[in-house]
Formats: sequence, C-alpha cells, structure tokens
Amino acid sequence: MQGRRDPLLDKVAAAPSVANLLTRLEARVLEDAPGGVSLVGAPPGLLPYLFGASSAALGLRWAVVCAHERDAAALHRDAASVLGPERVAFFPAPSLTPYQGIPPSLKVRREEYGALARLAEGNVDFLVVPARALLRILPGPDDVRRRSLVVAPGERIEVGRLVAALVAEGYARADLVTECGDLAVRGGLVDVFPPNLAEPVRIELGFEEVESVRTFDPDTQRSTGTLARVLLPPMSATPDTPKSRERALAVLAACRVEDDEPPVPRDPDAPRKNDGLEELLPLLHAGETPASILDHARSFALAVDDPEGVAEELARAADLLRLDYEKVRKQGKSLPDPIRLAGDADRMAELVRGRALVAFAAAVPAGETLLVGAEEVLSFEDRLPDVPREIERARRDGLSVVLAAPTKGEREHLARILAEYEIAFAGAEGDATAPLAPGACRLLDGGPASGFLFRPGGLLVLTATDVLGEPRAAAPRRRAASEAFLSDLRDLKPGDFVVHGEYGIGLFRGLVTIQDVGVAREMVDLRYAGDSRLLVPVERLDLLQKYQSGGDGPAPPLDKLGGTGWAKRKASVRKAVKDIAEQLLKLYARRATTPGHAFSKDSPWQKEFEEAFEFTETPDQLGAIRDIKRDMESEKTMDRLLCGDVGYGKTEVAMRAVFKCVLDGKQAAILAPTTILADQHHRTLRRRFAAFPVTIDLLSRFRNADEQKEVVRRLAEGTLDVVVGTHRILSKDVSFKDLGLVVIDEEQRFGVAQKEKLKELRASVEVLSMSATPIPRSLNLALGGIRDLSVIETPPKDRLAIATHVVPQGDEVVREAIRAELDRGGQVYLVHNRIEGLGVWRERLAELVPECRVVVGHGQMSEGELERTMRAFTTRAADLLLATTIVENGLDIPTANTMIIDRADLYGLSQLYQLRGRVGRSDKPASCWLLVPPGMALTDDARRRLRAIQEFSDLGAGFRIAAKDLEIRGAGNVLGGEQSGHIDAVGFETYVTLLEEAIGELRGEPVVEKREVTLQLGLPLGLPAKWIGEESLRIALYKRLATADGIDALDHLAKEAEDRYGTPPPEFARLLGLSRLRLLALDLGVRTIQRRGAELAVTLETGHRLDPDRFLSALKGRQLTATGPDAFRVPELFRGLSPDTEEVCGVAGRFLKSLARPGALTAPGLLAAFAGGPP
Repeated sequence: MQGRRDPLLDKVAAAPSVANLLTRLEARVLEDAPGGVSLVGAPPGLLPYLFGASSAALGLRWAVVCAHERDAAALHRDAASVLGPERVAFFPAPSLTPYQGIPPSLKVRREEYGALARLAEGNVDFLVVPARALLRILPGPDDVRRRSLVVAPGERIEVGRLVAALVAEGYARADLVTECGDLAVRGGLVDVFPPNLAEPVRIELGFEEVESVRTFDPDTQRSTGTLARVLLPPMSATPDTPKSRERALAVLAACRVEDDEPPVPRDPDAPRKNDGLEELLPLLHAGETPASILDHARSFALAVDDPEGVAEELARAADLLRLDYEKVRKQGKSLPDPIRLAGDADRMAELVRGRALVAFAAAVPAGETLLVGAEEVLSFEDRLPDVPREIERARRDGLSVVLAAPTKGEREHLARILAEYEIAFAGAEGDATAPLAPGACRLLDGGPASGFLFRPGGLLVLTATDVLGEPRAAAPRRRAASEAFLSDLRDLKPGDFVVHGEYGIGLFRGLVTIQDVGVAREMVDLRYAGDSRLLVPVERLDLLQKYQSGGDGPAPPLDKLGGTGWAKRKASVRKAVKDIAEQLLKLYARRATTPGHAFSKDSPWQKEFEEAFEFTETPDQLGAIRDIKRDMESEKTMDRLLCGDVGYGKTEVAMRAVFKCVLDGKQAAILAPTTILADQHHRTLRRRFAAFPVTIDLLSRFRNADEQKEVVRRLAEGTLDVVVGTHRILSKDVSFKDLGLVVIDEEQRFGVAQKEKLKELRASVEVLSMSATPIPRSLNLALGGIRDLSVIETPPKDRLAIATHVVPQGDEVVREAIRAELDRGGQVYLVHNRIEGLGVWRERLAELVPECRVVVGHGQMSEGELERTMRAFTTRAADLLLATTIVENGLDIPTANTMIIDRADLYGLSQLYQLRGRVGRSDKPASCWLLVPPGMALTDDARRRLRAIQEFSDLGAGFRIAAKDLEIRGAGNVLGGEQSGHIDAVGFETYVTLLEEAIGELRGEPVVEKREVTLQLGLPLGLPAKWIGEESLRIALYKRLATADGIDALDHLAKEAEDRYGTPPPEFARLLGLSRLRLLALDLGVRTIQRRGAELAVTLETGHRLDPDRFLSALKGRQLTATGPDAFRVPELFRGLSPDTEEVCGVAGRFLKSLARPGALTAPGLLAAFAGGPP
C-alpha cells in the first residue's frame, strides 16, 4: 500500500504475533494455497494497522467484507485516518430491494460509481464492503473502463459529442452544477460533477480541442485549480442509448409488462433518465455475466470481518428479496426473480468463504487460527480519574502510550488532562515519525475511533472517544447561506410577479430583443393591467425585484401603468411601518436608559470552561461570543437575538454566557417552549458543566410537585445557580435571589401571556434569545438599528448531509428504512401528527418489524409517562420513538439517524426542516423518509414544499429553506401575521426597504436620497445566447451588473463571468463599461449622459462635484459648450469611434474625470478605471 507510514504502524508490524501473521500470509500468497487464517483478538481499532502492515510488507491490496454497514463505515473511517483517504474506498449497500420502486439515492450512486471509477483507475489499495453490497449487480470492470471518458488539454473532441456521451452515461443537464451527476453547458464550457472527485470540473473547449480542465467550487462557481487530465466515469448502470433501450423493451416484453407500465414503480420526479433500467442490469447484459463488487477487486486479497455474521446477513437479504418479489407478483406485476435481479446469496456466501485470506472472529474457530493478543479498552467517559492510572500502569509495564484524536480541540482537551495529572507527553506538533519508545506517552493527530491494548506489540492506544465520550455531530464548512434571500432574479421565470420600483407590480413575460433607433437591445418584457407592456432595459434591472407576498392569499392585482395606485399603496405602507418603528424604538429606548449589571472580564475559569469544548469553534460562533460578552460587560442591559441553523452551536454560545453570569455570583434561567426541549437543555448543561462547581436543576412537568417546590426554594435562597425549564419559571411563586441572565430558546413559540412576562423581564436583566428560524439578511439590516443580533451561518466541521426521500406510503419502505437503521445499531423517529392514529401505527410496526422496541410520545401524556418515554429512547432502551411533532424541537440524540414522517404533504416547509434536523447530528449518514399517499394528487404548494426539502438536503440549507418558505407561504410568518397585508401590497423587499428608511428617519439619521443616472449612449446591449444560453442566468448577470456598488465588485464579477462562461464577448465588455460609467457619474453628481452622433450631452445634479476652474478652462478652449446652468455638450467627442464599441463609455468617462474637482473621486478604483487624460 502506498499510504502513509507512522511509528504506530511500525510498532504494530514489529509485534511477534503480527510478524507470524505476515509469514503465514506470505506463504499462502506465494503458494496460492487454499484456505485462510482466522484471527482472534483483533479489536476494530487495530484492524487498519494490521492491514497496513501486511500491505507494506507483502504489497497486498485488501478488500474487507463486514457483516453490517455500521461496522463497514467505522472501518472505512479508521482506515482513511490511518492509511490515508486517497487510497481507501467504501462501497455502500443498497438500502432498499429492487422491487420497492425507489431508485438509489444520489449519495449512494456517488459512492458506488466513485468507488468503481477509482478501482478501474487503480487508485484504491483498501476497499471496505458491507455484506449486502455483495448482492448489488454492477457493470463489469471492463465495461466501466470502456464507458469512462478521459479528458485532457490538447485532446480533440467536439462539445456536442462530449455532452451527448455524458448524458448517455447518466449525467443530468442543469443550469448550474452543484451536485454530483450535474452537467451544464455554456458555449465552449462544459461543467460536470463526476462521482470520483470531491469538486466538479470545468472543461474549456476551443475549436474541437480541449484548452483547459479546472476544478471549481460548486457554491461560488469559481475555479479552484487545474488538472492535467480528468476521468469521467459513468453515473448509471447502463448507458442510455438506442441499443440499451432496445434490450430493455425486449426484457419488458419477456416479463409481460405492459408497454406503458415501468418494470418497477418509480418516482416520477427522479432526476436520472435511466433509473428504470438500474435494476434490470443483469438481464440487459445478453451473453455477458454481470459483475459484483468483488469482480472489481479480483487482484485484492479478501478479508472477512465476522464470517458468520456475513453469511447471516446475506441470507437475510435473500429472504427480504423473496418477500418483496412475492408481494409484487401478488400485485400482478411480472418481474424477474431475485436471483436474476440481485444474484445468488448462497453462491456469494460460498465465494466469500473460498476467497478469504483472513477472517476475524470473536471466538476461536476451527481450522488455522492465530491469536493476535489485543483487546478493546473500556470507555472512560464516566470514570475520568481512571485515565491517568491506566496510563501510568501501562508505562510501568513498558508499554508505549498513544492518545489519538482527529481534531485540535480534542487534542488540547487530552493535553490538559495529561498536564493536570503531571504526565509527561510529546505533543502532536512534534516529530510524527519518531519511533515510540517504551514507557513514552504521545499525542497523535488522527488515528482510529476506538482504542486498544496490544501487549505483544507494547502498545496502549486511547482515543478521544474512549476518554471524552462520543463526539457530537459536525459538517464541512461552507460559505454563508443567507444570500439565498437576496433577489438576484436567478429563479425568475415567465409568469412570475415582479415589482418595478417606479411602476409597481407587473407580470414577467421573458427577455425580448428589440431594435431601438436601429440598435439591437435585449429588454425585460413586463405586462401590467389592461395588458399594457413595459420594456425594461437590461442595464436598469436594479429597479426590478421578484414579488414575495405576506401570506397564502390570491395573486396580487397588476398595477396600471401611469396610474396612482402604486404610489398610494407605498405611502400607506410607509406610514404603517413608521408606526411599527416608533413602537420598537420606544421599547428599546427604555432599555437603554435602564442601567444593568456590568459583568466582570473573563476569568481563568471562564478560559478553562471554554477550552474544555472539544471542537473548534466556527468563526460565526466566535463572533457571537464576542458580541454577547461585550454586551454583558457593559452597563447597558443586553437584549440580543442569536439566530442560527439547526445544530450550528447556538447552545454552546449560550452556555458560555451562563457560565460568565454564574462566575459573577448571579443566577441564570434558561426557558424552553416545550418540556422535551427543556429536558434536553438540562441534560446538555449537566454534561457540559460537570467538571465545574455550578448547581443546575430542572423546573418543568418532568418534576413532581415536591421536586418543583424544592427547586423554587433553592432559587429564592440563592443556592441554585442555573434553572432550566418551561414557562413554569414565569409562574408567580418563582422568585430569584439575584437573577442576572435569562436565555430564551425559540421565543416565537411561547404564548401571548408568556411573551408579556418576558417583556417585563427584559426591563431589568440580561436577555439572550435563540432562534433556529433564519432571518433574511435584508431584514437583519432593517432591524439591526433597534435590536442587537448575532447570526451563526457557518456549520461545524465533519457533519454529513441528510439523504431525503419522498416516497409513496408502503409497508416495504417503512420496514426496510427501520431495519437498515437498526442493523447499524441506530434508532428511528416516526412522526404521525394525529394522536388517535398512533395506536394504529404501533400495531402496524409490530407486524412489520417485530424485533423493534417501540415507545410512543405525545403532548397529552402525563408528566411521568412522557418522561419515561423520552428516557427510554435517550438511554437506548427503545429503538423507535413513535410520536407527534412534539419531537420537532430540542431532541439531540446522535444515535437516532433515521426520520420517517407520515403524510409529509400536510406539513409546512420549515416544520419539515425542523423535524429532519432531529437526525444527522453525528458523523453517521442520516436519512429522512417523507411518506405521501400513493396515487393522491398533491396540491401545488405541497408539491413545491416536498421538492424544496429534497433539493435543500445539504448542510446550511436552513437559510434557503426559509427563503423558499417565504416564497411559498409568504413573509407574514417572518414579521407577524398583522404585517402580511402591508407586504402583500408592495412585496417583501420593498416593505423591508421602507421599514429600514423609517427606522433611520426616526433615529435622526440623515435621509440619503437614492440618486439615479440616465445613460443613453446608443449602444447595442444584451448578452449573446451562445455565451450564456439560459435566460435565467443572463437575467441574474444583468441584475448584478446593474446593482454593483463599486469597481472592485465589477472586476470580481468580470473574472467570475469569464471563469464560469468562458472568454467574454464584446457585448459583455460594453455592459461592464456602462456600469463603470454609471459609478463614475454617481460619484460626480451627473444626472444624464447622452450621445448624439459624435456629440456628448451632460446634465448635472445640484451640488455636483465638477471643478469650476477646470470647467471654465474647457469652456474657453471650446472643448465644451454650456447649454444651461447645469448642462453642457461636448461636440465631436466620439468622432472616429465605432458606434457600438465599449470605448464610447471610456471616452465619456475620461472626459468627465478630467473636469472633476481634485480629490472628488472617492470611490476606490474609479481613477484607475478611467486612467489617462481626456481624449
């Protein structure tokens, strides 16, 4: 293996039992002897080192078959950490049978075809396969190599041929490439996201030749690097060609399936054209033998972890296939039998037994056996003082001790523990290749997830998980997502309503090209009342916004061009928002005049508490923490809203504020809207504060009357530092000795009476509110002047996206989704929102999955019943929680990674998102199954919600979810229902603009009148469709050009456009020149710029910034002629210039710059943009 070497690997390889194993393996490989070696005493954490040692010594490549997917996933993670991810691959098991009519998820397809491509290229030395994946029928290795496209600079290929080949291999056309399998074409640029790469690639083609291959960021669409070549493997089991379709029809005819009936019922919205062929692959290979994953690893040595478990899992998979086959047969569908569609499980089990070179067993089996001599270590999570004793015992015995952790935060935490107990150790930043000396202790960056004691090798390995407990969830850092709310018109389509700043609400019809005084110009075509037509020049799209309503009401009436309705509605809304702004400002002015407690600066204990956090904080978390501490340390009473997506670390931020409060001798209260959420916060605080002398208790329905009375007494006496609870905390009998901080979670979910109580609290104590409902940035800006707000937009590290499936209700889907989760040792939520239907569901589950332990939870249960239910689920005494939406907020159970939502079509988008957020809170893949009634016609809104929740399955999707919810349900849910009518009247963006203006005016801020420039230069304007074919992308680029607020923004946009769409045409240069001239005119106070033949005509604003002396000098020199007090013309300025060149803008700009007052041009970049003297 060409992976990394480290001293830990050397130490394992030098052990006598491992040397003996290597000798036996070498003999078997050289002699090609039958049979394998059974290993006993090889815990999971040791396995990557055993495989690494054998690869280094014997040059073996390994394929390892595990009984369960959870074991395979864990081994894959460990192997990637120890041996290097670049040579390690994972092949997933299908979660459903071929008869269930659901195509593989995009995540599974990416893992499958990515692994096949890397195997075909020879880029894998270590392959991990769960048992069920052995029954996945695949195209053969030669087929994958033959169908893969290799693209490199200099290669001759035509765009159309490349695109046609990729579409045939399962790639799907899209406007933008953001997901694996996407394909976009713009002129000579082909963007594609293959499954074998972490980033998509941009292929730039010249005249039938590849000029460059670049990787790019799917978020920003900007290039990130160059490639010498790229392999584009297939994304489907069979190519979508006339030949494969012919075979498919023959197969369907043989199976006696009607022509208009697909062989397997499938999701009509499935994005890949040939999903229906996936499961017929064995039959489509006429005269060929379809392959399994082991056929792609023929040259690999085979190892089996838990051989008996592998055989049982294969048998069980075969049973499930037979059951599903019999069900579809009873439904009258003539489908191929399981052996033809998935292979022979008995034959596969025999093949694995016969090929296995190594088998790992828990007990001593018959045959040749080797005792490795290692054992797992027990978790120290609840017995931290035992860690130093265990380390010292190992060192006295001459063992080398290694503490392994993948994150900096975990390594620092382990280092503090070692230092506290005065144990000498070498840090991870030292020489990582230095040998491990007997009795030495070292921190390691990376390593396995679970530790082991290996006395024959002289090793004790402890991991962060062993010492600190299971790590919390985490996700790849991505860019901030609140840009989702900004109207760049990218999703504008014909039939959408828009708002024009001057003319009001109209209907978008599309882009049209017209001849204007003999010049071709692209325009936005809008229709108004009476079928009146308004054409908006593309350079004036700053005036256009997409209309977003305030609620679910009817479509807005169109305004009348030239009428007064629009102006009257704006005036009415302006008055209404001024009233709102006055109320808000009065409330916060009262707070500003009420002095609060100025908390002390951070103490050493505060620093210690924060360093105990085992993860690295995101930049947004650190920013929010700074904001809160600054508020608390000032004399002004804090009232801050902390807003962030599900699982982005708001609770950790709040806990630091609570700790700071308690250190100053004051009490803190944390309020949650539900009993379950309060209980979750209580357990989280108890765990996080365990090492510090802080008293914490719970006040909610989960406490009986006597316990509640005791909590109330301790609060009054001051012997309780922190109380967590529901609105029970706001009761009259509850008083605090010295309350300093109130943290309110999801305040919008409290009732009116509770909100009034909270308003009273705000007058005297520090208040920190938390919300998982993202707020549009435009609204943040409007409210930013009256309410302090911190936003966490970047997710933590290492969390995985949640695979989301919209499927018809059916026993097979429910059963298999539950069993797939139970098989990997996880837990399941099943949400049904009618209490009376929970009993029916419980009986149904007892039939479908009798082995599953089910508990039921809903809001009408007694305190004791609900607490027992939740305790059973959180302590893993139950496998499945069957509940109403009571689980929507607060539950944080890393082992629960499957969510099933019944009648998902009846839920709101944000509610679906909150429910889905209960899973995927660990580093394990999570899935959410949205069940809809089979055959029922869904409403348009329901269909849009379900499509959106599937589309936004990636991390940080909360801001886009909220934006889409704003579009579907309206903006009333953001600002309150009473404002919906005002938003309906003018649209969301105009409403926010008016609110922002009202707040600024009431605060006494100078009113900045928006100035506009009219540019009439007679230039043909518009971007050619051959450069950017998609109308929506052209509109988005026009909007960005029209709204760019500086030269830097335009320069950035120019580079991005060239990167994304290829070499810009002259038309783009003209639009850029026009935008630069607009910025110059705004800076100088110029109102209009016109070209009349060869003459330039200019009118100026009052208070313009032209220099009188320079103007007089030009006047005397007859360079210009005054035509009024604020107007002049420049004859012959454009003589000799081509009428359609962008240089028209440059000539006009340089002349205006020559008249500017010294130092008048303050906007950065303007001087350089119009360098040179006047023409």
